[in-house]
Amino acid sequence: MRSASPARRSFVAVAAALLLATPPALAGQSAEWFELSSRRQTDGVEFLEADIEYGFGRLEVGPAEAGLLYQFDLRYDARRFEPVRSWNAADGIGQLAFQLHSEDGNFEFGDFEDVDSDEFGSLSLKLGSEVPTNLSLGVMAAEARLHLGGLALSRFVFRTGASEASIDFDEPNPVRMDRLELAAGAADFRATGLGNARFDRIEFVGAVGDVRLDFRGAWEGTAEGEIRVGLGSLQLTFPRALGVRIEKQRGFLTSFDSAGFDLVEGAYQTPNWESAASRLTLSIRAGLGEIDVDFVD
Repeated sequence: MRSASPARRSFVAVAAALLLATPPALAGQSAEWFELSSRRQTDGVEFLEADIEYGFGRLEVGPAEAGLLYQFDLRYDARRFEPVRSWNAADGIGQLAFQLHSEDGNFEFGDFEDVDSDEFGSLSLKLGSEVPTNLSLGVMAAEARLHLGGLALSRFVFRTGASEASIDFDEPNPVRMDRLELAAGAADFRATGLGNARFDRIEFVGAVGDVRLDFRGAWEGTAEGEIRVGLGSLQLTFPRALGVRIEKQRGFLTSFDSAGFDLVEGAYQTPNWESAASRLTLSIRAGLGEIDVDFVD
């Protein structure tokens, strides 16, 4: 049998490590729960940069009340974690940074036992829809529910290690998003309403897990993207009116459902490609698994 390449072995090793590194309650340690809340009015801020890192627990992101720039409500165990936050504003640009560190700064995966997100507390982050926002969100191992419909996201980056994550854009983004970057290590990952994100470019990287990317929404113009997946299944859903072109890259070992596509110059594209008002070009590189495609009205 032909051995896997060094890159492939490294890729699988990283994914396996993420699966083993899903941690929860510290053995034999009682909780000391604290709550921390913060909110800020728009107050002259014309652009927001938010950089959020959240390790373990339950995470929810959604829209804030009118007039608010952001609001977050944190519940955490002070014997295990320490929140670190900062805020700066100058020349109309606000910068929000938040991290939830281990209390001693020396976080060890081996100190944890059974997985239960309730044992880690929760973070609720709400963002205003009146100010364009660059949002970077990193999650290590959490149950993440992101309701981003209607938020004014000019850029969105989401990275998660070993999580159950869902992202939905149930309303159109009021601003154009230049980049939408998604990465999942070992995760059950769902993203719906991606057409409402109104991105110019999308990038998705997945190591191990089941992934669903639903591109329905209020499409305008053209967009492009790249999808790289390792082991698992990938479900792609496209609105029937969208012109779609899929280019398979080298190393493509996954079975691909090409029904509904025509093979044109080495790529798969929908019959309406030339006439469609909006188009999406995707470059896909996949390892082992299946890629299924659905078209919906």
